[in-house]
Amino acid sequence: ETATPASAQVSTFRSAECPFEGIDFGFFALIPEDNGWECGYVTVPERHADPDGSTIEIPVAILRASSGGAEAPLFLAQGGPGGSAFEVFTLLLEGSAVAAGRDIVIFNQRGTSFATPDLSCAESFDIAVELLEADETEADRLAMQAVVDCQERLAAAGVDLSAFNSVENAADVPLVAQALGYGRIDFYGVSYGTLLDLHLMRDHPDALRSVILDSVVP
Repeated sequence: ETATPASAQVSTFRSAECPFEGIDFGFFALIPEDNGWECGYVTVPERHADPDGSTIEIPVAILRASSGGAEAPLFLAQGGPGGSAFEVFTLLLEGSAVAAGRDIVIFNQRGTSFATPDLSCAESFDIAVELLEADETEADRLAMQAVVDCQERLAAAGVDLSAFNSVENAADVPLVAQALGYGRIDFYGVSYGTLLDLHLMRDHPDALRSVILDSVVP
């Protein structure tokens, strides 16, 4: 199964304050914008085969090249699935040589932190203390019930959970690039991000100049 080719769709970018925290030095903190990050959201179809249907928003952060930007932009995807790329990559890349000659684009994948909708399950975090105190059988029951409660809550809110899969996820990437005004991109994926890499290579090869598959985190 593949989603509708990205070339058949048009997405839009809107600027917004960066949703993630900057570097905290204790006595003062640098907000992301102070370090050159530009943030916002790209609107994409919830289902790429239905470009006129419901839409979702993908959060992005752009760090412009410090010396001209002649190279293809580098897109970075976190693993998980469900990990937040903002919490790691924004701290590693500021001032690095990697960012000198190219734009860096960090994005959180559909359904993850800061995206709309955000499918995080607060129900699982709320029982953390109970899980620590329970025996294995009870802990398994509590954990499963939390997932069921989360699923029922999201479904009651009208979220089509079946649209949040790797095929649709990969189809978001070319639209994000188009909305930001880029052509072909270099794409880095770590852990689950390597599977996203493979879907991109299969379904959207024209969007890619190169890919980096950074193993799988055990």
